[in-house]
Amino acid sequence: MKTDKETHATWNKLAEVYAEKFMDQTLYLESIVAFCNLLPSSPRILELGCGPGNVTRILFDQCENPSILATDYAPSMVALTQKNNPAAKTQVLDCRKMNQLPNAYHGILSGFTLPYLTTQEASDFIADCSKKLLPNGKLYLSYVPGNPADSGYITNGSGDRVLFNYHTAESLQAQMHTNKLNLETTFTVLFPRGEDTEEHHILIATKMP
Repeated sequence: MKTDKETHATWNKLAEVYAEKFMDQTLYLESIVAFCNLLPSSPRILELGCGPGNVTRILFDQCENPSILATDYAPSMVALTQKNNPAAKTQVLDCRKMNQLPNAYHGILSGFTLPYLTTQEASDFIADCSKKLLPNGKLYLSYVPGNPADSGYITNGSGDRVLFNYHTAESLQAQMHTNKLNLETTFTVLFPRGEDTEEHHILIATKMP
């Protein structure tokens, strides 16, 4: 397990820019509300890859009395999440090390972590999420569909790069099935990229008893 240092440095550097651009998450609101509606009252929620706390804010708005641990591997992102959501517990954490956490959760939400995990890492990640969910717990994952062979570094206008990975629905759903996660519903969001759009897919699953 080796963190890509360049990707880590980029996200840590661009936290404020990312917050300004993506704090409005109305494109994902429907799917996050659907996730929240599946949770019990006073749910214990683990958020992986919280970024600046944009989704964390929606979780507080839409869930009934939640206890949220919001994590990210970029310290600057975690600092923004704490600033934007004072009621949240926050922690700097590489999502690939979630097994270090002592608790199990009613819900795990990973808003946009899979694009930064390889196929093997994504497989291990789903297995770890299953282990950290309570029976009947809910898992929310979003990803960009595509051929994993097309994965590689992408660069912004300032020359900052991140390692970006594509995944297939078939491989992710197969890993869910292997790890006793029953797919409940899917969403497709068309994310604007200049004059074009990029498909973002969302999976919500239940941990079988």
